[in-house]
Amino acid sequence: LADAAFFSGGLERAATLWRGLLADFGRRRGPERAAVHARLAVVLGAQGDRPGALAELESACGMDRTDAAILSAYATAAFDAGEYDRADKSCRALLLLARRQQSGTEPAAVAASEVLYLAHRIARTRGQEAQAAEQLTSAFESAAASTFECRRLAAVALADGAPDVALSALGRRAGSVQERRGRQELFSEMARVLETMGRSEEALDAHLKALE
Repeated sequence: LADAAFFSGGLERAATLWRGLLADFGRRRGPERAAVHARLAVVLGAQGDRPGALAELESACGMDRTDAAILSAYATAAFDAGEYDRADKSCRALLLLARRQQSGTEPAAVAASEVLYLAHRIARTRGQEAQAAEQLTSAFESAAASTFECRRLAAVALADGAPDVALSALGRRAGSVQERRGRQELFSEMARVLETMGRSEEALDAHLKALE
């Protein structure tokens, strides 16, 4: 019901329903309650209540430090709120979790490259240029090693208004992929980014490479 209310635009009702579910938990903690805090945070964020959303995500992280999606949302919310120490601390924990997931059998919820890109943004905002450059280099290295990592880095870079970063990530990965279809898909994605940048000749060249 809370999800239905949220998607229909009934934010106040959705928030009330999620708070009611939290009350039902009483003193119980754990992953299930953490998920409800995270859902409430989404509603509060949609209402423009950033401090409230951040508080709910902090509660969620305190109950489940193994949920990469929740930890990622908290790190991003902390950064957006200017809470750079909290964002940086969360990034460190999230990077360990992302790398642990890489070695597992389950699909990773978060890519190391996107965490490193957020760490780059934090350092850049703080004026720590050397550290920011180091984090971006590490993000590119992760992206070059995996198409999943590459696409996640490209996505967050584009959302951040940094198409050059997305383009570089895609190009590095395309240069290292041996499988023809995978390489073609990456060149096609590069072409689309170049088109949005108004670089039509380079976009055409990427389209042609995708046909090779």
